[in-house]
This record gives sequence, structure tokens and C-alpha cells, in this order.
Amino acid sequence: MVENLRVLLTVVRHPRLARVELGFACFALLEHGAWLAVLVYAFGNGGLSEAGVAALVQLVPAALVAPIAAVAGDRFPRARVLAASHLAQAVGAGVVTVAMFADASPAVVY
Repeated sequence: MVENLRVLLTVVRHPRLARVELGFACFALLEHGAWLAVLVYAFGNGGLSEAGVAALVQLVPAALVAPIAAVAGDRFPRARVLAASHLAQAVGAGVVTVAMFADASPAVVY
């Protein structure tokens, strides 16, 4: 426990590492929040089975893109690949948010 606290203090004192950790925290909040919002939306529209379909619709593309993204991380500067993936996720979350508030078809939201 003491070692973990020591590592945390080291990271917080280092400006670049602190920015990386802050960026990851923001990413994690967006990712989990988006998952939760879509699943709650799907559950509200069609119950448990529709929430399951929405989860599947979110997971299958991620499983298909992951190997390609891994290769991109090896061939191009990792910081740029990470920034591009976070930008794509932010744009996607924005589109989903607009679709939810515009009462678009659930297919568009998922």
C-alpha cells in the first residue's frame, strides 16, 4: 500500500505523467459513461433483450477493429494513433448523444 502511494505521488509530481493519467481518467469516464448511457437507453426502449443487442452491436465492431488498430500502433507513432482513436471515440460519443436527444431510431443510436 505504501509503495502504491509512493508511485502515485511520483506520477502526480511529474507534469507529463500527470497529464497522461488525467487524459486516461477522462477517457475511462467517457468510455464507461457512453456504455452505460447506451445500455440504459436500450433497456428503456426494449428491455433486457434490446440492451443485449445494443451491447453486441458495440462489441463486435471493437473486436473487428482491434487487430487493425494494434498494427497501426506498431507502424505509426503511438501517440498519434492514441490521439486519433480518442478523437474518433469522442466524435462517436457526440453523434450518439445527438441521436439520443433528437429521438432518432434506436438503430442509429446503437
